Amino acid sequence: MDKRFTGDISGRATTLSTYALDHSTDIGTDRSDESFSIIPSSGTGDLGGGDKSDKPELYPGPCNEGRGSEAPQPSGIVRTQSAHVLTRRYGEEELLMDYTQLGNSGLRVSRLALGTIPFGSGGGFERIAGVCGDDARRQFREALDRGVNFIDTANLYSAGDAERVLGEIMGDKRDEVILTSKARMPTGEGPNDSGASRQHLTRAVEDSLERLRTDHLDLLYIHQWDGQTPITETIATVNEMIRAGKVRYWGVSNFSAWQLTKTVYEARLAGLEGPISQQVYYTPEAREIEYEMIPAARDLGVATFGWSPLGEGLLNGKVRRGRQTPSDTRQGTGWPEPHVTDEKRAYDLIELFAQIANELGWSIPQVVISWILDRPGVDGTVIAARKFDHLTEDLDAAELTLPADARDRITVASQLPAFYPHWHRMMTAQDRPELAEAEFHAEQRRHVFGDDA
Repeated sequence: MDKRFTGDISGRATTLSTYALDHSTDIGTDRSDESFSIIPSSGTGDLGGGDKSDKPELYPGPCNEGRGSEAPQPSGIVRTQSAHVLTRRYGEEELLMDYTQLGNSGLRVSRLALGTIPFGSGGGFERIAGVCGDDARRQFREALDRGVNFIDTANLYSAGDAERVLGEIMGDKRDEVILTSKARMPTGEGPNDSGASRQHLTRAVEDSLERLRTDHLDLLYIHQWDGQTPITETIATVNEMIRAGKVRYWGVSNFSAWQLTKTVYEARLAGLEGPISQQVYYTPEAREIEYEMIPAARDLGVATFGWSPLGEGLLNGKVRRGRQTPSDTRQGTGWPEPHVTDEKRAYDLIELFAQIANELGWSIPQVVISWILDRPGVDGTVIAARKFDHLTEDLDAAELTLPADARDRITVASQLPAFYPHWHRMMTAQDRPELAEAEFHAEQRRHVFGDDA
């Protein structure tokens, strides 16, 4: 079978070469011109430590062939901010952006975050990235004009060049945004060029701040669990950065529920600042986080933001049953993520999204993003796109509300099985239900067991 994805989505590898990429949320808004390839590290992509003179100042590529000039601020914009909604006006047009508070912190962010994985060039990201200069600045300004104040990046993206581009275009808007980055993934081939140790994290954050042209990160995500470093070392290191003023808050990404819980309670036991947010993979095709990860976060007072709302291009409308997936898309290149456990179910869902999109006059991405934003325990998601019109289409989803019938059709069709211990708790312990998982259990009782009670 053609591995450019005419139908085989369940048997592909899930290990991504040297970088072991998980691709934070921002990879999600894949379109027909966005593809990706991994180039194993040769050592030139080392972002942390070592002799700076041994590392190229900039990776070759379109983003490093001259930088764009400062774009003028769009005129006619009036912003008014209430407790949870920001209003933007272009003439007679009024657009709204919802805000959410991250966990138990006082930090308020837009429910859509602008992802920057398409920014920059290099490190194996060339075929998915390349947005820079005026194009990157236009995306950034449009997102801000729509009320987005949450900007997501990582030192992994384009081997740090995404951070460099973002640092160049933020300009005097830096203090208007909540800036996040991530660390933990490999930045080179040395024994300490990976992980969540004090050695690696300290160096990685210092390098990120330099590239971003800022003196602090508003939110630092630990990009993945490090099974070799005691979590107490990671917690202490991040708290040292907070006391030094280099980081304001921190969170985790791609942690299991037990790992998140351990992190939170170890921080509490030590009297230190714990994570306020988790960033995790979530789409209507991939709802596994509803079993344990969202309920754990709700109980712990940790926010949940999704990454890759369109399933790394699986749900962008270009992957359809019986059709050749375009070779210039990520899925058309044999990209190994996401891991799909049920191929037929995935295609059935895509056809349902297309049907609902046609009924509503929306795009498939808008249907998917709108469904995600309406889910229990989901604070928001990160969007990203190479093309400006794709970005504006995704931003529009924040103002769209799925009709109840359409929402429920997706929820029923994508419902996951009631695994143990959930089925047992639903059958025997509903006299004292757990509020953190109540909505998910109600859906499973209704859609799996046929119980309308």
